[in-house]
Amino acid sequence: MNEPVETTDNAAVPAWMYLSLVGCLGVVHSLCLLNGFVDFDDDSIFLRNPHFELDWAPFLSWAFDLERPDTWRPLRDLSHYLDLRFHGQAPFWAHLHNLILLGITSMLMLRFFITTGIEKRLAFVAVLLAFAHPVQVEAITWVSGRKDLIAAPLVICTLLVFIRFYKSERAIIQWGMLLGVLSILAVMAKGHVVVIPVVLFWMYILLGQ
Repeated sequence: MNEPVETTDNAAVPAWMYLSLVGCLGVVHSLCLLNGFVDFDDDSIFLRNPHFELDWAPFLSWAFDLERPDTWRPLRDLSHYLDLRFHGQAPFWAHLHNLILLGITSMLMLRFFITTGIEKRLAFVAVLLAFAHPVQVEAITWVSGRKDLIAAPLVICTLLVFIRFYKSERAIIQWGMLLGVLSILAVMAKGHVVVIPVVLFWMYILLGQ
């Protein structure tokens, strides 16, 4: 491979950036927590899905069944199943779960930008504007759309691990295995992520330059 990754202060993300980012998102999107469910497909996918009434074993058998007739998104279904098990059909907690996932995604995006060489303050402002934008309201209030909020952090983690894998001369097998696991998990959250090998190939070309 190439040179090992340099762990310098320039590559580290200051803790205040993470805290400020998550704090701002919590304040900006706090009203989303008071919303009810979305009258689109929250009812059919989340509230009235008969499979969520099953015990653990039959539910997992259904969720991970590759031949199930509906869309195969087992990680999203598992997330909804846990929601209903722990707090029932309370929209506040389901929306809070989405908001937490959005915050995690924003922190990973900030880390990715800084890792790829973007100046820290510029990266922080860009991520803050993107994730505090009103367009993110849909991601929080649309509970059945959680597939995006689960897939996004997994994809970003995949990209970060790929950069580490590309630049590292040690633990190549371990990084490669982690890369494969994260890619598979991302696809299990949302099938569209199956294109991630194309993205990794594009990153390979960019890193080579």
